[in-house]
Amino acid sequence: MVQKTYEKCNIFIVLNESAEKNLKQIVPDKQVVVIENYGILETSAIHNYKNRNENVVLFLGFVTEKKGCFDMPRISEIVLQEVPDAQFVLGGVGELEKLEKLVNMNHFKFLGWIEGEEKKEWLERAKVFFLPSYSEAMPMSILEAMGYGLPVVASNVGGIPSIVRNNINGFTFIPGDVEGMAAAIIEILKNSKLANKLSENSAKIIAEEYSLKSHIDAVEKLYEVQA
Repeated sequence: MVQKTYEKCNIFIVLNESAEKNLKQIVPDKQVVVIENYGILETSAIHNYKNRNENVVLFLGFVTEKKGCFDMPRISEIVLQEVPDAQFVLGGVGELEKLEKLVNMNHFKFLGWIEGEEKKEWLERAKVFFLPSYSEAMPMSILEAMGYGLPVVASNVGGIPSIVRNNINGFTFIPGDVEGMAAAIIEILKNSKLANKLSENSAKIIAEEYSLKSHIDAVEKLYEVQA
């Protein structure tokens, strides 16, 4: 059924080079095109980043082992030794009750699934966006966080290394590297000069490489070629 469906398609759009490589094993190379996701710049939030005084580490997504959420208890323990007022805020659904039993609830906040103004509020309060996933394609959550000028600490899977660049707008690590991720979060929370630089670069990468306009232009160009 999958093969028959593929045979009906003229073009396959994938989100990153890893997916491109995998798909080219079963369909002709010329039919596979990479068009990455995009981010939206929130100018006011970017300008206010320097004034944020809460040490909020924000995660948005499904709370599961695949997303690296069960590495958070150990990561938070390390971070709290250096930054006692750090707060880990998780917006998402999943294995919440299981994770709640493993963490210090004085330093964790579970919001459930959030969107709209509530999500905007936390993106404007956070100092760091954190995504320790074991598997990803091209996470919209990271691109959205970058649009708010957030430094990012994440795993180096899927398309993440193309948008999170070490010591430019954040840091990436092998999945499960709790010590490395914790050290990066600590450094961002304690070093305002570094945090501000990473914040500015997150916004710059979105503006120059991952804007909605460039995304739409790429899709339109693809359809024009096929017409």
